[in-house]
Amino acid sequence: MNIRSISLYFITIGLPNAYSYSLPAVNLGLTNFLDGGPIRSAPGWYWLQYGRYYHATRFLNNLGKPLGSPLLQSPSFTLISTGIQGTYQSHKKVLFGAYGGIDVSIPLVLQSKISKSQLGLTSSGAGFGNINTGLYLQWEPLFIHGRPFFVHRVEFAASFPAGKNREPFQTINPSTSFKFINPYWAATLFATPHVALSWRLYYLWSSTSHKTGLKPGDAVHLNYAAAYGLLKNKLFIGLNGYFLQQLENNKVKGQIMPNSCERVLGIGPGAVYFVSQDNILFAHLYWEKLVRNRPQGKSFVLDFVKHF
Repeated sequence: MNIRSISLYFITIGLPNAYSYSLPAVNLGLTNFLDGGPIRSAPGWYWLQYGRYYHATRFLNNLGKPLGSPLLQSPSFTLISTGIQGTYQSHKKVLFGAYGGIDVSIPLVLQSKISKSQLGLTSSGAGFGNINTGLYLQWEPLFIHGRPFFVHRVEFAASFPAGKNREPFQTINPSTSFKFINPYWAATLFATPHVALSWRLYYLWSSTSHKTGLKPGDAVHLNYAAAYGLLKNKLFIGLNGYFLQQLENNKVKGQIMPNSCERVLGIGPGAVYFVSQDNILFAHLYWEKLVRNRPQGKSFVLDFVKHF
């Protein structure tokens, strides 16, 4: 299942690499463990709710150094957000032997605060983010020797600006001022009856902002997890994380902005608990490393998935 994180759109006017902090916030670590579809075939309706806490105290440039002069202190930024997603999976196979499905989600920023600094970053505060929707194909799991071995899903996902955005007067906003397309392939490989390796690989394309003329460069990003099952696989614990690499520099009104590509690696522990077959709780903790042209921080995520 897929739900995007809150869109934080940074434009550091008057600073070096002024249009570096420009990618929309995408799914970085919201879905990791046992991704790619349920092992038990379960068409019908799904509801997903997540909560995320993110805190950053460093805003870095393309060299991984703090923005601005070395004498400037980076601001402190805190984000608390939630979001809901509704998903429907059909009972019939529609294409390539896969079941069809559709999902719609919207995030909500509950709190967005940034301390005052000479960098001049400001937040427009709480509000709704983009509307996100997607069409997907879900394949049945492959079984070997009576146990699950591989399951996967592909989705064509898109995001549309519909929430709060006060550019150029505020630099951090719940919603973007541009559309973006974010298709992915998600899968889980059960290496043994208790060891599960999961991933979700995305491609990101963004349109041009109608407010600023900025077009973020294309990017790829990946969620990953390695988990071990306990209590008859009712509980999975392990390592999870995410990685994002921007492939092209940003453009402003057609002009390339050099050294504006973003990068981040997130890594930390996580767990999944099956309350029942139709109710699942996920927990993730991340620390960010190898950061370029982004804030660097840590986050905690809780997800709850219910099948009706």
